[in-house]
Amino acid sequence: MRWPSDERGRMRAAAGTIVVGLVILGVLQGVVWAQVAPGQQAKVYANGAYGSLPTADYHPFTDLAIFVLAGLAVGVVAAVAAWRVRGIRGTTTLLALFVGASAGAAAAFAVGLLLASGVDPATVGATGHESIVVAAPKLATWLVLVAEPLAAVGVYTFLAAWDSRPDLGRLRPTEEARAAVEAVSAAGVSLRDASGSDADRPDPGAPPG
Repeated sequence: MRWPSDERGRMRAAAGTIVVGLVILGVLQGVVWAQVAPGQQAKVYANGAYGSLPTADYHPFTDLAIFVLAGLAVGVVAAVAAWRVRGIRGTTTLLALFVGASAGAAAAFAVGLLLASGVDPATVGATGHESIVVAAPKLATWLVLVAEPLAAVGVYTFLAAWDSRPDLGRLRPTEEARAAVEAVSAAGVSLRDASGSDADRPDPGAPPG
């Protein structure tokens, strides 16, 4: 479907806004994750050897879970918010959500790891006494980047599939009413034309004048 030039410009502007907004949210997500994600506690022995504390073995999983859940939340909220704007519903917005969510997740990943603070136990060395240090939280796999775009695209696609209207409800109620009136008027004109044509047509059963 081809949109008028002003409509295409409005769709591009909306898509750009979605992408930029999701990147900004990704930066904020990374900042928050760096503050709340727990670090890995480790015990450094007097000779410099070290090992993770058994009571903190679950922290790497917690770091992943916090990042993934935050990404899912951002993706779902972004998809629902974009769907609420009826005038921009369509494939362009879906693509903008995918690009924006992917870029936002990457920004959150980079910013979070950059800002995460901690002490690497390997750098402590032999100090002559034992100590407990907390290493910076880590994200062990890049697969955490998939959650946000998957949630955004999945929710938006579900909402589009749930909507039964061919135009996904892009038209406002007043525009829908106007379109219906125009359709009825066009149908009435067609019926009148057809009736007039039948009236002008001679009756084959009538005797010749």
